[in-house]
Amino acid sequence: MKNQYTVYPFRLPFFLVLSVLLVISSLWIVQLIHTDNNIMPPRSIYIGPDYFIENFSCSLLSRERARYTMSGDLLIHNPDDNSFYVKNPLIFSLDRKSSPMILSADNAKIQERDSKIHLYGNVNADRQRTLLVDAFHLRSEYLLVLLSKNSMYSNKFVEIRLGKLILHGIGVNFSESKHLLRLSKAVNGTFPIRSIH
Repeated sequence: MKNQYTVYPFRLPFFLVLSVLLVISSLWIVQLIHTDNNIMPPRSIYIGPDYFIENFSCSLLSRERARYTMSGDLLIHNPDDNSFYVKNPLIFSLDRKSSPMILSADNAKIQERDSKIHLYGNVNADRQRTLLVDAFHLRSEYLLVLLSKNSMYSNKFVEIRLGKLILHGIGVNFSESKHLLRLSKAVNGTFPIRSIH
């Protein structure tokens, strides 16, 4: 009786070569699929705003207590980055140590759990005169308000009026907690001259 491998001498090598080719081709296909996904990642599905509120009023918390109240014509929530768009925002500070600051703008974007507010277009910040401090007014086209640090920043042109003092410049760093007001560049000012009698 003959050995079955001698009858078909090429059967075993043929199946070995075929199985090796199948394994290599399947690995090549898997690599090709992964390479295509890295070149063109899948598109993220657009999710529009999930709710909006017209003519709203709310309190903004800082360190677990109400520090600001905000009102506006329209509030839209964007679930993609958990931010809020506000049309015609009006923000009042509730600080008991000083007179309230009033912020207004054309539009606002609120981020990071209400701790970061970007104000855009016709931004105004006003504080009334007290016995110790002159009236304060700031005007710009952009202002970043950090509620947790009680400070404001801008990299745009600003005009600041403190009593009769008028300052113009590009970029501002205003920290109420540190009692700091710093203009970055292109600063010019108008100082009132006191008459000596």
